[in-house]
Amino acid sequence: MRSIDKKVLLIKPNYYYFPVGFSYVVAALERYGIEYDFIDTYLTPKPDIAGYLRKGSYLAVATGGLLGNYTFYKSLFLSVKEADPAMPCILGGNVTSDVDKNLLMEQMPIDYLVVGEGDITFPELLLHIAGKGTGDIESVHGIYYRAGDEIRKTDRRARLDLLERNYMPSWDFFDHKAYGDRAHARPVLTGRGCVGHCSFCSPTNGRFITRSVEQIVEEVEFLNSRYDFSMFVFINEIFFQDPEDIIKFCREYKKITPHKIWHCLMRMDVDAEVLREMRDAGCRLMNVGVESGSDRVLASILKETTVEQMRRFSRMSREVGISLQASFMMANYTETEEDIVKTVDFLIEEHIGGPMALTINYPGTANYRWALKKGMIDDPVKYIESLDLLYSRNYIQVISGHLGGTLSYLNLSAMPTERLFKVVEREMRRYNTQNFAIKNQRIEIAGDAIDLSGECSFCGHPLQAKTKRSAWNLFDLKVSCIKCGAAENYFHPDILPGLKPINEEHRGLISKAKRIALAGMPQEIDLILMLDLFGINYDTIVGVFGSEIDPPGTFHITHPTLAADDILALQPDLVVLTGSVPVSLIDEFRKFQFARFVDLRCRGARDGILHYIFQRHGLDSKSYQFLADALGDPVTSILDEIARFRFLADTPMRGLAETEAIGRLHRVIEEHIGECVLAGVDVFDSDLKAGVMTYPSGFYKEIPEWSARLLGPDDRMTVLVPLRSSGGIVVLLDIVFSDPQDLLQNLGVTVNGIPAVAQLRQAGDHVQLVAFSDAPALADFPYKVDIVLNNPSQLGIPGRRMAFSRLRCVPCSVSSQARGMVVEMAPQHSVLLSQ
Repeated sequence: MRSIDKKVLLIKPNYYYFPVGFSYVVAALERYGIEYDFIDTYLTPKPDIAGYLRKGSYLAVATGGLLGNYTFYKSLFLSVKEADPAMPCILGGNVTSDVDKNLLMEQMPIDYLVVGEGDITFPELLLHIAGKGTGDIESVHGIYYRAGDEIRKTDRRARLDLLERNYMPSWDFFDHKAYGDRAHARPVLTGRGCVGHCSFCSPTNGRFITRSVEQIVEEVEFLNSRYDFSMFVFINEIFFQDPEDIIKFCREYKKITPHKIWHCLMRMDVDAEVLREMRDAGCRLMNVGVESGSDRVLASILKETTVEQMRRFSRMSREVGISLQASFMMANYTETEEDIVKTVDFLIEEHIGGPMALTINYPGTANYRWALKKGMIDDPVKYIESLDLLYSRNYIQVISGHLGGTLSYLNLSAMPTERLFKVVEREMRRYNTQNFAIKNQRIEIAGDAIDLSGECSFCGHPLQAKTKRSAWNLFDLKVSCIKCGAAENYFHPDILPGLKPINEEHRGLISKAKRIALAGMPQEIDLILMLDLFGINYDTIVGVFGSEIDPPGTFHITHPTLAADDILALQPDLVVLTGSVPVSLIDEFRKFQFARFVDLRCRGARDGILHYIFQRHGLDSKSYQFLADALGDPVTSILDEIARFRFLADTPMRGLAETEAIGRLHRVIEEHIGECVLAGVDVFDSDLKAGVMTYPSGFYKEIPEWSARLLGPDDRMTVLVPLRSSGGIVVLLDIVFSDPQDLLQNLGVTVNGIPAVAQLRQAGDHVQLVAFSDAPALADFPYKVDIVLNNPSQLGIPGRRMAFSRLRCVPCSVSSQARGMVVEMAPQHSVLLSQ
């Protein structure tokens, strides 16, 4: 039954988490018979608020959550008031507890604040706004409201008695599937609040109040009966306050069917007996707040635990078979470099993984109050607004943003900010490198396919990855564990056979470098700074090449992104290509004649890289290897340059750059072809498969019916023929197919640049072109035979649709002996040559 004629419009901020707070708000509205519409800005980032208000009949617009969405709340309420100045705006959630209430209402066009738990306050407020309340506004406890120009508050609402009533959330109001993997787990609260008083934290509801085990079991059974998912996550700050409650819950949970595994947040103050009960009941992962590996810092932040207690808990958890995920922090109040080193030492020694966050000093915390007292926050409003840019950002984003000027970080540690950032980068690199290497790494190769396998570095769960030899990329070798959530597991790049010697060569060059510049795509640069896989002395990095993708003035953690000329002025002796680089940098690299280049993303030997690139252009790279062997540096240097294109971003600009370089390669070959020295033969006979100097030829195709060489993409193929002859040459070319047949009439042959007299002979589907030339021999090889498709564009057909199975050349001096000679073209066909 509806208690109010109008609906309330609920709007969720844009975050990728299950809307737990909103689920309790919706459940409260449903209990009171209040209808609502729900907008999820994670799915609809820019909703038409004015359109909603025009179409719907709304009593009020409400949102809420954490402080990190402050600017969202402000923007939303401004939009509401612009569309309908009389529409009541309501804000709830943690933000109303953490931030000064007068400040919130002065800075935003808010009509009401719901402070504390909203399960009763919010519906009562809506009833009052609708004129259905049981008293005046003062009877609605737990709110702030406007009275003319004044901001007033009502009496504080007492905490809910969770044992008196089972407050269960509602989950049918939003699209579960849109949240992807998160939809496979269902969040459940075992209570509200926390027993701790940590200086960096503002608990969601104050002191911890537990639910009864019976209430939790009822909710678990309801979720099992209604939704399809695989596990539970008990998400409040602590699982239970008393060990006895944990044991009671575990024994009741084991009776529930279907039985599902579960994760929880946990204080590290229980014994092995409790952990064994949890493991037996289905617990597979505990998130624990390590925060620091320094007893001095733990005492300073009022953590009420010690490193030794955490070490003992970690080892007990491992013994009983429950994985740990440890949240930890850096840059806490008065923290030193030694403290941060101790934290990473502890995590490595105990082999614990988990997310790290730089300490953000939010209003409502002791850290924030210390910062105010020390005069480190000049303008509280600007500071609060700036926190949006820090909310949910990792350390790389925070450090890079602060140094690049896009956000501001308040540092309460004992170190100067720039020194703090250097220490954080170094210690996180040590933590990532030593803790996340996949165990028992194995590789299986079948042709181009590569299967990688191993075990999660933390929980031992099997991990797999698939890639290709032709697409090998060390930046694609990170694997997340679906069991414990470890997201930074990585396969070592040395695992690919044949690549380790190349990497060792790279490490040798890197170890000798005094000034290193990095070039690559942003995410690949960051990965090199996160994992020490090549022995880089990171203090020698002078900068990162800027580009249109990664503009100068930004930072990669503590390393500046600079224009090429600025890096040139720093005279790096080594340029490390970490991965794909923008095409525009290729020309810039030519300025660095004094620097060595190292391609870290090598996918194998250069031959494999060239095969991939030439294949994109319809060319066979193997032919060019023979030319490189014969001509040396003029060809080799360009092939090296072309190989580097594999590390460019795959854009149209890259394709144009590759085409230009390949064209230049052909011109260099033409210029130096006279330098080719080949052993002469009396009769040249080749199936054109391999070992023949051809360029620019297409691919060699082998299928059951035939094997042949395709004409190159520019409708020609050049073959170097080391035939001994002083009186001309006869060319016999077997053509397997041509599509369409009209192409044959446009096929021609030149010898040493002079057109040859050619005839076509046909037997069934097979055709042979016979050409005679009296072109004089050149010095060494001595014939260059060009097979050319004339005017192919007029036919509208690419020349690569013509294939050749055999090429034979004999001197004209024996051509009289060739009269009457049968030349085999295929087992079923032959053609008689005659004058």
